[in-house]
Amino acid sequence: MTGQSWVVKNKTQAEFFCTFIHTQVKENKEWIYAIQRGGRTNKQNRAAHLCFRNLAEALNDAGFGIPHPLNAALEIPYTEESVKELLYRPVIRAMYNKHSTADLETKELTQSFDAMLNRVAEVTGVVVHFPQHELA
Repeated sequence: MTGQSWVVKNKTQAEFFCTFIHTQVKENKEWIYAIQRGGRTNKQNRAAHLCFRNLAEALNDAGFGIPHPLNAALEIPYTEESVKELLYRPVIRAMYNKHSTADLETKELTQSFDAMLNRVAEVTGVVVHFPQHELA
């Protein structure tokens, strides 16, 4: 069996994983185990990208845009990617010295989104909430 993964968050899950390993050893099966720190979940990732899209749309609807580097009079509409790169990534660099959203822990993702969304609301008056319903 390949592609199997285990999430170990508590003692009971750790015991189940250890039992699995011992069973494989008794059956003379060879496995390669890789340890990976838990980070954000797929649901959190989807919610984060939905938030980027929602914020881009709300900023555009409120008349905000990105000044064109060669012509300040020309504004470029916000996109999911530009919100992530221009508004969110500097927040995670400043708060956690991390450059990728994939490196964020669950708590860091929540705190950094709160910081970004609060600051955007203060500066622009545009209020967007992190989509909690996506996490359910």
